[in-house]
Amino acid sequence: MVQIDTFFYPLLSDTVHFLVQEHNTYHHTLEALEIEIKRTKLKLEELISVYKDALMIQEETNSELQRHEELVYAHRKRRELEITNLRRLFESKRNRVSAQKALLVSAQQPYPELKFKIS
Repeated sequence: MVQIDTFFYPLLSDTVHFLVQEHNTYHHTLEALEIEIKRTKLKLEELISVYKDALMIQEETNSELQRHEELVYAHRKRRELEITNLRRLFESKRNRVSAQKALLVSAQQPYPELKFKIS
């Protein structure tokens, strides 16, 4: 039996020593872990707050961008309508001027079918 005791005694001694160290440091390790968990939880809450703020700002920015795009689209449509109206007005005035020129030319030649050449 002496051989078994001498074999197991160092193992038992090492195990007891390890358990005593664990017992002595367990409380400090546990406190350190609790502090780290609390710190991480606070940081997570802060990050969640920042994330929510970022989402809110993103939504506001997107809605502002959409309003701006709608405004630009409305201005573009209004300009296109103005250009179309001005083109129609221009065409009608050009046609009116062409008709007046034609009347003027025909008024200068009272009898267009009679063309005399005076030599």
